[in-house]
Amino acid sequence: MTMQECILTKLLDCGSADLSLLEDINYDLDEILDGLMKNGDLSINSLFREVFRTGAMELKEEFELQKDYIEERIKEELEEVRKECIEYGLMTEEQIEEDQDYIKLVTDLELLHSDELNPEEDIECYCNYMDTHVFLKHIDFYRKWMESEVNDIEDKMGWEFKNIA
Repeated sequence: MTMQECILTKLLDCGSADLSLLEDINYDLDEILDGLMKNGDLSINSLFREVFRTGAMELKEEFELQKDYIEERIKEELEEVRKECIEYGLMTEEQIEEDQDYIKLVTDLELLHSDELNPEEDIECYCNYMDTHVFLKHIDFYRKWMESEVNDIEDKMGWEFKNIA
């Protein structure tokens, strides 16, 4: 172990293998580390929690910016499914409402308008050194309607979201 690794493992209260997890983080850590040092809570796990909290705040901001556009896209897809099925005589009105794709779109629209969808609260993390994970409730919704934003946040955090079972 190098002297730098020795110092970092002591400062962050972690093992040398844990330091490799820092390499994939693409957020500016200066501000995060300053906050942790001011609070006297500097450890690798508290650093990960702050990185995930930063990702949650970014997801919330992106969601607020995209919410109306997402609603518009869902409504357009609902109308398109309905129109295609009726125009081509593939389904009756009743059959359309039983179609799984149609039901999923309706469910997404309902979720969009519910209090259940809250990007800041939908992110949960488990921080335990190498066994660290970040979970995203409603991951299918976010991946479908905010794919590039979610991918960007994952890239900045250095972790991929896992589904909350």
